[in-house]
Amino acid sequence: MKGSVFAAIAKIGVLLLLVCGILNVYGVVRFIQAHRTLAGFQQQALEASLRRQALDAVLREFLARAGSDPGLQEIFKRAGPQPNRPASTGTAP
Repeated sequence: MKGSVFAAIAKIGVLLLLVCGILNVYGVVRFIQAHRTLAGFQQQALEASLRRQALDAVLREFLARAGSDPGLQEIFKRAGPQPNRPASTGTAP
């Protein structure tokens, strides 16, 4: 009787260890996937931040020169509001 109980407990113990091992491997794989996804999001956020900083620098430089650059003032005059301007159709005349 004692031998058969011990054999049954040993079988169940081996199965439990196997299940725990599989769950552990699954958890590690999920953690690695989550870490890679997070790293990708962080990289995208960093790139977006750098693009924003570059755009802000260009905009500040443009605004600093807009008032004193005659070429820019001429462009602003030509592109200014024109009340009776027909809508563009996208085709050349």
